[in-house]
Amino acid sequence: MQKKALPFSSVVAPFQRAVSWFMPKGQNPESLAAFKRQTVVSVSLLVGSSGFPFILLFTYMQHYQEAVVILWSWLFFMGIPFLARMGVRPSVLAHFLAGNYYQCHLLLCLIWGGLDAPNTMWFVAIVIASSRVSSAG
Repeated sequence: MQKKALPFSSVVAPFQRAVSWFMPKGQNPESLAAFKRQTVVSVSLLVGSSGFPFILLFTYMQHYQEAVVILWSWLFFMGIPFLARMGVRPSVLAHFLAGNYYQCHLLLCLIWGGLDAPNTMWFVAIVIASSRVSSAG
């Protein structure tokens, strides 16, 4: 009897292959360090990828400052997986991830007027993301 495929497996499998490509050579894929690296790389790719459409949107709307802030952050988010591949410790990667997320939203808040900025609510996600990857060590 054939094994039944899980829903969305056609989407998840390529993402898992991409994440596994960023793991350092010679690392045991079943180790705790590998799991922590995979978590940070996955979050970095997902959060970074979600920002890319906003670069295009803000450029189209001629909000160039916002587009540059998100482009800068996107470059950092897309660089974190390469640092993981180079063997940087998962705790350092997690700090880069949380710090990049924070600086992106802080700069957007400063551009948009402080506490009245429409992205102020996203500071809650910083705590959630940090707590999810903080045990990476």
